[in-house]
Amino acid sequence: QGHPDAINDLGYAYLHGIGVNEDQFKAFQYFERAYELGSQNAESNLALCYFSGMGCVQDSYKVAQYSKRGAENGLAQSQRLYAVCLLGGQGVQKDEHKALQLLYKAADQGDSGAEFFIAMHYIEKGDQLKGQEYLERSAKHGNSFASTTLAALKAENSNSSNCYIATATFGSPNASEVVFFRQFRDLFLLNSKSGR
Repeated sequence: QGHPDAINDLGYAYLHGIGVNEDQFKAFQYFERAYELGSQNAESNLALCYFSGMGCVQDSYKVAQYSKRGAENGLAQSQRLYAVCLLGGQGVQKDEHKALQLLYKAADQGDSGAEFFIAMHYIEKGDQLKGQEYLERSAKHGNSFASTTLAALKAENSNSSNCYIATATFGSPNASEVVFFRQFRDLFLLNSKSGR
């Protein structure tokens, strides 16, 4: 009753359908309540919701707003989300250097999404080996999209494929992972030579 972390955990359960029916709107409401009571994890989860449009309308300014403090305090998810804002100049001034610093910090905590973004950065810069290393790390930490991307990259490198296309199946085109990577594609990959 009124404990911010417990309320945040309840939001997480609704977001992922753990022990309850999945309900993104309800999850968002619980995250808002937990944030109002001071939960930093809920603040990071609100940033994720605004990033992916889960239970709310997507809003890059709110992503930046809700992820900045958590990023400064070392929360991996917040570091990744704020870095994405910085990479695309979404809700904040574009700053690739600071974004990469945050991604490395999140990756050091095992954040598979941050590892994936770092991999894409290396691939964009032409360092396929370093990109592959981070894709492998991301896949090892459970990122299915990284596994698929790694397979596509290896196929491309073996000349069995002429293009760099990676897709992931998470059971729904609206799954948070698919939405997250779709936005990454639109904000980052499609704006780079190697991503087109």
